[in-house]
Amino acid sequence: MTAHLKDIRLMAKFTKRNNEYENTKSEYSRTVDMSDENKHDYEEVNLTNTNENENGQQNTKQNEYHDFNDKQRDKSNIDIKKDVKTEKISNINDVPLPKPVVGNTKEIVIKWKIISLIAIILCVGLAAALITLTSLALSCKVSPCEGVGCLHNGSCSMSDDKAICSCIKGFNGSKCEVTPCDNFICENTGTCYLRNFSPKCICPEGFTGMYCSITPCSGVDCLNNGTCTYTTSSLHASCQCPPGFSGETCEVTPCSSLPCLNNGICGINGSTYTCTCMNGISGNHCQTKTDMYGNQCPFNPCSRLPCKNNGICRVDGSSYTCTCTSGSFGTDCEDLKCDFEIKEDPNCFLQQDLSDDANWMHWSGKTPTSQTGPEAAYEGCYYYYFETSNPLRSGAKSRLISKNLDIDVNRCLTFTYHMYGEHMGTLNIYQMSDLKWTRSGNQNNSWKLDKIHLDEKLTDSKGYSKITFEAIRGTSYLSDIAIDNVKILTC
Repeated sequence: MTAHLKDIRLMAKFTKRNNEYENTKSEYSRTVDMSDENKHDYEEVNLTNTNENENGQQNTKQNEYHDFNDKQRDKSNIDIKKDVKTEKISNINDVPLPKPVVGNTKEIVIKWKIISLIAIILCVGLAAALITLTSLALSCKVSPCEGVGCLHNGSCSMSDDKAICSCIKGFNGSKCEVTPCDNFICENTGTCYLRNFSPKCICPEGFTGMYCSITPCSGVDCLNNGTCTYTTSSLHASCQCPPGFSGETCEVTPCSSLPCLNNGICGINGSTYTCTCMNGISGNHCQTKTDMYGNQCPFNPCSRLPCKNNGICRVDGSSYTCTCTSGSFGTDCEDLKCDFEIKEDPNCFLQQDLSDDANWMHWSGKTPTSQTGPEAAYEGCYYYYFETSNPLRSGAKSRLISKNLDIDVNRCLTFTYHMYGEHMGTLNIYQMSDLKWTRSGNQNNSWKLDKIHLDEKLTDSKGYSKITFEAIRGTSYLSDIAIDNVKILTC
């Protein structure tokens, strides 16, 4: 219990420790509250200790020193302790103390939590990255397939510790370098390329087919040992005929002019002919008749009307010549033609059908629409073409129908056609109601020659047959169709 200085009498020195003072001399140590910093470090007082004896009387004991030396020694010790204490306090005061932290403690705690969380996340991320890199390092074993380079979608696999390329169908070689084009031959200077890993041919103009094997001569039959030829500049096919033969397909023979009269039989002999005459008839052309007495009889070669299709017969010595109309040709005008050199030629065996969607146009030179139609006629100056510009719609038709035809055995229809345009339609040819020939789609910018064998049995009740050319418009105006030089002749 704290005592007031006025109520106690002490003869001792009190040492200051944190505003408290401790009695260093009395047997009875007491703590004194000295909150006033201006008080002296110590003071001497008379201390009287009072103790009760067994009889209830108080004993008083003086705080006295037994001798002077003891007092001086104690005083000296006290002075030494004071000096040491003072020195310690001085040294403590010399040390700079940290300034107290001023601020919101809650905010500081939150900041430290955030910093700690970020540090934890970074540590976890670094640990994961380290584990990943370690796994990659352990798994990065160089495969023998690396650097093999299997071509054309080939896949590398291991067999007996060796890298082997497994090639897709059609490819082979150690690295699948051998392609289907290496064994795929494109004819006529065609170029092989791969489409969806399958070989295809890019054909030069005028050539078609999987192997570019269809040439301008394909479909052109040169008769009598004739040879089909063409040039790469014009792509126009023509027949080179042996001596004594002529015509587009070498169909004109030495006997085509029917040189043997009076039912004589003509036979080809090399590049010429010979006539085998009936009894009573003689001469190189079987032109001389004799009576039963061997006398020669007068003979008119035109008497048997050898010129057909309205051809005009004229006597030429012991023979005759036929002058044909614009719609026929041949020695006896037996062959028909429509060369379209005359507009609406009455002698042409083809006439406009008045029940279709549009008429064929009689034209010379380039058609009005670019990127479709021919540049000029196949032969001569004029041709017929189907103009497909507006207002015609997709599927519109234009037809040419023949007159009544007397089709003999071994007769053919020859013609040239031009079907050039991105949205090309269809060209059909009928004999009576039978479809004999058809083409659809773009056929390139060139004339093409073709031939159809006619059936002598396809006739009406009167024995006549008819030919129809039908052009059908494509999906746009880029579908002009043209025909030229249409003929019916001996195959």
